[in-house]
Amino acid sequence: MTVKYEKGKEANGSSSFEILKKVDISPHVEKKGNYDYVSWASALDILYSNFPKASYEVHTCQEGHPFFKSELGYYVVVSVTIDDKTETEYHAVTGNNNKALLKPTMVDINASIKRGLAKTIAQHGLGLDLWIGEDLQQYGKRDEEATTELDEASQEEGKTGGRNGNGSKPAQATEGPAKEQLLEQIREALGALGSDGNLAINAAQYLYPAANIETKEQVKALQPKYLTAILENLRNRIPVVEEQEVDGE
Repeated sequence: MTVKYEKGKEANGSSSFEILKKVDISPHVEKKGNYDYVSWASALDILYSNFPKASYEVHTCQEGHPFFKSELGYYVVVSVTIDDKTETEYHAVTGNNNKALLKPTMVDINASIKRGLAKTIAQHGLGLDLWIGEDLQQYGKRDEEATTELDEASQEEGKTGGRNGNGSKPAQATEGPAKEQLLEQIREALGALGSDGNLAINAAQYLYPAANIETKEQVKALQPKYLTAILENLRNRIPVVEEQEVDGE
């Protein structure tokens, strides 16, 4: 659908957001795993067809690279402008499993830029409905996988009378330290980093943006599997101190 557009308003008074929101994207919808999406190329084609003067920008860091690096990982920043309205997306550099990449390649960077571009155009209205609940669906899937693992463990325990073949009790479905132990290890990691807890909040926000974590209490209330990931994130930031040989006196 192409419309006549003049300075922020169509002839019937619709805003650019309303125009793009009404575009029928069904012919352009593709499927990846459990999710429907519109490719960046289709989104850009529709954008320029409706708003020829629209533009987008891939932001660069001080060194001129099209990506940024923080203590929490790599990310790209993409902006799309229609007249005087600019939307900006901060998109983490992730792999196919939606997990942050600690050592991304330029292929990963480029893919994240294109994903960020599609999401930024969606903020202007195009195919926005496709993104509704995206983060919640991802975390819901993780919870579903964890529940499946727990069910399988329970069924196996029932078959063996609650014990392994050697007569010992089976490991719990949630492997690793108990929650209190995890919290204590997180406190130790924060101490090594000289943080009073804000770094744990930042890690939670980065790993689980849909959870809207804002306080230490919310971090403490997370399930052990999430605390384990936060602990790993914090430990990865602790500088490694190489042992030096000391001459004896």
